[in-house]
Amino acid sequence: MYDNFKLLNYSNSLVSPELYARHQSKLFTGNVVNGLLVIPKTGLIVTLPTGNGFIPYGSGATASNREFSLVVDFDITLDTADASNPRIDLIVIYADLAVTLPGGTPGVANLDGPGVVKATFVKGTPNASPVEPTVGAIQTKIGAANPYIIVAEVRVDALVTTIAANKITDRRVLVGPVRLSAGTVNTATIADANVTTAKIADASVTYTKMNYATIPLGQLSFNSYGTAGGVVVTGTLVVPFNKFTTNSSTQITQSGGQNMLLSQAGWYELLFNANVTDGAGTLQYVPYIQYSTDSTTWYEASPLLHNITAINARGSSMATDIFLPANTYVRAVIFTTGALRFAAASAFTEPQMSLTVKRIG
Repeated sequence: MYDNFKLLNYSNSLVSPELYARHQSKLFTGNVVNGLLVIPKTGLIVTLPTGNGFIPYGSGATASNREFSLVVDFDITLDTADASNPRIDLIVIYADLAVTLPGGTPGVANLDGPGVVKATFVKGTPNASPVEPTVGAIQTKIGAANPYIIVAEVRVDALVTTIAANKITDRRVLVGPVRLSAGTVNTATIADANVTTAKIADASVTYTKMNYATIPLGQLSFNSYGTAGGVVVTGTLVVPFNKFTTNSSTQITQSGGQNMLLSQAGWYELLFNANVTDGAGTLQYVPYIQYSTDSTTWYEASPLLHNITAINARGSSMATDIFLPANTYVRAVIFTTGALRFAAASAFTEPQMSLTVKRIG
């Protein structure tokens, strides 16, 4: 009546590899331990490099993994590209359960299960908007009962004869420990002193996981930075920034290529820099910043007139601290009395125009 209990380590017990694999399948998630990152080779050939992985199968109490190793790089040749439309192929690794290994003494024919695990591609259907093959298409290619993992998808564009690296998308799921269920960890039992920044990976703390309402004003700074250059201004120009960087994914964002959108109310430091590289010495220009709550009606923040006859006025800036309500747009504007160029020159290697928005309270 107790035969359904299985014991790994006991005198004279003959243990199957399955029992070891079943325990590991409960401890880890993912399917690739290392390697197996598909790369292009030549023509329509892609290479599956050496590595180690798991192929999950089964469910419930008997769920387990087929554990495998690839010890020599493996090449896969894709079918010829379609003449008109792209397609998406999948690179899969699977266990061919139809393979029968001989029993008895371990030898070349059965040691480490040779020939059971295989790799192939599953061809997608050419289409103007291609999608990857379905589960049904995969099982038709590899066998209906065979478990598998997907390690890459390859976009085969129309008429191509070579697969570029940027056409291969990594689909591996790297092995890691099973995540604990919600409520498993009682934060009340964790001492504050035990949680240090050295123990928290940089990439694991993102802005989307922060509760900004609980952060005191002045304790967190959001910075956004837009730059532009290579433009000639005659009259008034709203600066079209061609580069935008931010340390916040949600608090300060780019809107429409010219505006920055501030999602939270607060005090902000606004700084606009401009460098004139070419223009008549009698001309004047005004760099200034505008803000708006509807992106239609704009208000000016401290414009400052510059005459470029003075050498130090060719590089100028204006800055202001201002309280702005939530969902306010900010932009940089240049007004000139004639044609002035803001572009790269030997003396001006820095960005020719830049707008920095920083929350300070």
